[in-house]
Amino acid sequence: LSNQFKHLCNRCVHAKSDEYDDDDEEEGGHMWSVETLIKYLDKTHGDGEGKWRKIRQQMRNVALYTVHAVQDLIDNRPGCFE
Repeated sequence: LSNQFKHLCNRCVHAKSDEYDDDDEEEGGHMWSVETLIKYLDKTHGDGEGKWRKIRQQMRNVALYTVHAVQDLIDNRPGCFE
């Protein structure tokens, strides 16, 4: 790989790249706010708000299904929330 940071999603690692840009912009920025993502979705696919709501719900479902998949493997200890 010529650019070892190109496909990283972890900001803590990505920020170590000399090319890292902390700007919240569609062009050049590496860390977008939700508002910037919605603008991008609106521009490229239309109905950015609607697309974001759908993506957000799908992300919640993935998290929920992941926890359900391992619920029998997690110890339920008094006074703890897992």
